[in-house]
Amino acid sequence: AISPSATPTTCGLNNGSINLTISGGTAPYSYSWTGGLSGQNPTGVSAGTYTVTVTGSGVPACTNTATVTVNGSTAVTASATVTQPTCGLNNGSISVSPGPTGYTYAWTGGLSGQNPMNVGPGTYTVTVTQTATGCTGTARAVVNTSAGLSLSGNATATACGLNNGSITVTPSGGTAPYTYNWTGGLTGQNPTNVPAGTYTVTVTDSGTPGCSSTASYTVNASTGIAISPSATPTTCGLNNGSI
Repeated sequence: AISPSATPTTCGLNNGSINLTISGGTAPYSYSWTGGLSGQNPTGVSAGTYTVTVTGSGVPACTNTATVTVNGSTAVTASATVTQPTCGLNNGSISVSPGPTGYTYAWTGGLSGQNPMNVGPGTYTVTVTQTATGCTGTARAVVNTSAGLSLSGNATATACGLNNGSITVTPSGGTAPYTYNWTGGLTGQNPTNVPAGTYTVTVTDSGTPGCSSTASYTVNASTGIAISPSATPTTCGLNNGSI
């Protein structure tokens, strides 16, 4: 007689086992399995149903057949979804599945929790552990570097004491076209006829979300030509006056 028992797999691995208790016939016995198993008590068995034929060593040889099922288990399959950063900031985020109930999350790179926020560029790995079983799964997340919006420019001083200064602003990065928001009533990318003073511009691109950058420029004052005339009158009817 054959009395089989099976230990199921855990964590989706091929780590089940089968134990056969044999009675009757003549020992030693030989074992012929389906599924590539061998021996009386095979280990490292994947989930499935197996048939074994046991043959005694007597003459004539007695045989018997039994079927045993090794139940399967569910692995922890982790996945990570990345929201990439914008505007050159460390404002990326990662969302991990499964969760949140019944799992813990161990990260590389100093991150924590199921859905870490304010993540900078880098490659991160999370190990998700099912608390009830201790089974684990891993996922990898790549957070890219984003291009910020930067400004360069210069200011031209006024001339001759007039309000004829100018400012030139050149944005780089981000997504064109750009909008320009000035202090002091200035408008446009390169305002002209600017009085002496310090002006601040905030440039915003047309991306979603819009990236912005701020810079200040100083238009220096100039001195115009001042004329202060004085006159000396003529005397004795002569042309001897002066200026």
